[in-house]
Amino acid sequence: MGIFDFFKKHKNIENDNGFNEIYNDVSGFFRLEGYKKDGHRDGLWKSYGKNKTLVMEENYKGGIRHGESKTFGSRGISNEVNFINGKKEGVETDYLIYPNKKWLVKFYVKGKKHGAQLCFWYGGTTLQSESNYNKGERDGIQKWYYKNGQLGTETNYIEGKLTFKKCWDENGNEIDEESFTGHSFGVE
Repeated sequence: MGIFDFFKKHKNIENDNGFNEIYNDVSGFFRLEGYKKDGHRDGLWKSYGKNKTLVMEENYKGGIRHGESKTFGSRGISNEVNFINGKKEGVETDYLIYPNKKWLVKFYVKGKKHGAQLCFWYGGTTLQSESNYNKGERDGIQKWYYKNGQLGTETNYIEGKLTFKKCWDENGNEIDEESFTGHSFGVE
């Protein structure tokens, strides 16, 4: 199929007040659909990939993300988050593609990380790290764990500034920071 044949078969439907269907790729594999009101996205918009596979659902109000947003992978939901007036609000969850378990759990208030942020090792049941945020800045105790569940690092932040750090090896023996081979980043 040539490019002109593609456009004969796949015409964009674009309305400032009504349904829109937009093909973004000459292969025809990607499609975006949703409604506009007064020229702005409004309500549920869906993005599709190959074989009309749903890859994203986003809600809009007046052209701004507002409401639930989901991203889909080959085995189900890979990310879900809520927006209020264009800013993340509440829980954002990232899932491992297989076996579709929680990988990252983040909490937001007015678009900024706030409260506990959790990261899990592959499989989604063993905690890898836990971080705490206050209005977008690290604040409080942060912990990183080895795959065996042993605590690897513990740090403390006050208003985004590191005030304390302690490290352990996989067997629970305290070690100096230079000997530490794990990660201490927590949830970014």
